[in-house]
Amino acid sequence: MDNLGFFSEHLESLIKEGVDAAIEKIIAVKLLDEDTITQQEVMKKYDITAPVLKTWRKAGLKRYKPPIAGNRSHYYRKSEIEKFLGMK
Repeated sequence: MDNLGFFSEHLESLIKEGVDAAIEKIIAVKLLDEDTITQQEVMKKYDITAPVLKTWRKAGLKRYKPPIAGNRSHYYRKSEIEKFLGMK
């Protein structure tokens, strides 16, 4: 096999791996987005106050903050809340 053929196959393989990885990330972000709820939505959905939510965090419920400077929003995963509350 000549060098050009090898290079072409290798490049094709790298592109395929990159595309596959990008598709997996897109799917993961979409699933995460569907499972994400804001702090305000948590309090409204479960009819709780901010101090109760703080107690839940101290008891192990994880909150997420986007890595954007100046963003003070906090998010929770619905699946983790349900697990925390023993619903799953």
